[in-house]
Amino acid sequence: MSAATPAIDHMRQGAIDALARIIDAAGPDPGRTACVVIHIRNMRKVRGLLGEGGAAAFRDALRRRLERIPASPEHVIDGNDDHFILVLPRVMNTGHAELAAQKIELVLRETSVVEQQPVEADFTLGLALFPDHADEPGQLLARAELALVAAEHADRSRAMFDDALYREMSHSWQFNRELREAIQTNAFTICYQPQVGLADGEIQGVEALVRWEHPLRGVIQPSLFIPVAEQAGLIGRLTDGVLKRVLQDVSTLRKLGIPAVSINLSALDLEDPELAARVGQQLAIWGVPGEHITFEITESSLLEGSEVTRAQLARLHELGCGLSIDDFGTGYSSLANFKTVPASEIKIDGSFVANLETERADRDIVAIALELGRRFGLKTVAEGVETKAAATALAEMGCQIGQGYYFSRPLTLAQLQTWRPRRPE
Repeated sequence: MSAATPAIDHMRQGAIDALARIIDAAGPDPGRTACVVIHIRNMRKVRGLLGEGGAAAFRDALRRRLERIPASPEHVIDGNDDHFILVLPRVMNTGHAELAAQKIELVLRETSVVEQQPVEADFTLGLALFPDHADEPGQLLARAELALVAAEHADRSRAMFDDALYREMSHSWQFNRELREAIQTNAFTICYQPQVGLADGEIQGVEALVRWEHPLRGVIQPSLFIPVAEQAGLIGRLTDGVLKRVLQDVSTLRKLGIPAVSINLSALDLEDPELAARVGQQLAIWGVPGEHITFEITESSLLEGSEVTRAQLARLHELGCGLSIDDFGTGYSSLANFKTVPASEIKIDGSFVANLETERADRDIVAIALELGRRFGLKTVAEGVETKAAATALAEMGCQIGQGYYFSRPLTLAQLQTWRPRRPE
């Protein structure tokens, strides 16, 4: 839980005071006391769907169920909007605490009915024991919160504090600090991977790929630092920095005959109601028409996206920017997406391209994607093209553009200026 505002500071102190009273009430031989911090991760989504009243009713339903677990309803403490703190006195050991956590999970998984709609909680638990993990109530709460953060980083439903977790989280915080500094100092390299016409071998565009060259750890791949940036609330600043660097390079790219640049957007970027406004400002500052920029968005971000996401996509489209549905075939696309999202391109995931010649199922998925592209008038791009045979097969199937190591690895701007496309044979 954050201590970002006086209201939350007051709420946190209230929770610490309640913890102290419960521990003191246990008497001179209190045994162990478990502190369980509960984060209801989908509270914001529930509020978006059902409004403030619906969200409050959902929260009240969860609280009533949690009150069935401890000896007294007073042992359920309200945290901030999407947190509860559960205090369990006289716990025998860590195994006993884990059993209690399992019961909490079962209770939270019960479906609530709010305004005649079924709603399920998406939650994470963090646990710590007094006096095993902490000497006083404030530290006990902090250790439970640390376990909660560790569970969310690992995408687990719960975690118990221990020394190994403390060391791991200390390392994670160091990584976060280094990432924050790298974003502030613009310590990233932008590489461009060519996208080539499968029929004529002409370059059709490039995808901008960000790399972090760490002074001690070497090159850190996006698959490692992008999730950290998302969890740390840094993804918007990182995306803004990448966009600025790309727009600075556009004039050089246009001189090379490269008509468009693709930039990846995180699902969290699309939940930012100011995203399109910032993009529009940057386009104006650098004098780049929106038509030169395509934003790649994943299937899953469309499926999970809110009205904010769809509004931002519409606004980006109004700016003239292209929208590419990335990793196509890996999610659970609905044809409704093609009707409601102003997409200009389908990008077929490389996992299907890799086995195109040997796996019938993969070939069928590629064929379906290409047919959808034709039906909806979308450009079709296949990524992960690593062999001549794959490029030839894709061209024969009607795919328009290929991207992958068969054509080129990602290149710096300087390398791109001397690169020549591979012509079809």
